[in-house]
Amino acid sequence: MKKLSLLLVSIALFSFVSLNSCKQASQPAEAEEEVMEEQVEEVVEEVVEDTAMEAEAPAEEVVE
Repeated sequence: MKKLSLLLVSIALFSFVSLNSCKQASQPAEAEEEVMEEQVEEVVEEVVEDTAMEAEAPAEEVVE
């Protein structure tokens, strides 16, 4: 019984340490994810603007 409780305590301690390290490791990843999302949004906006300008150019040529 004593060995079983020692085993359970060691498993609980290992789980606690593992969970804490996962939480600490995920925080910088979230910051990187936010930066990446901002960069993606900027690229998408540029592509949309370029596409809109290209679509307007032929329309202006037809009018002239």
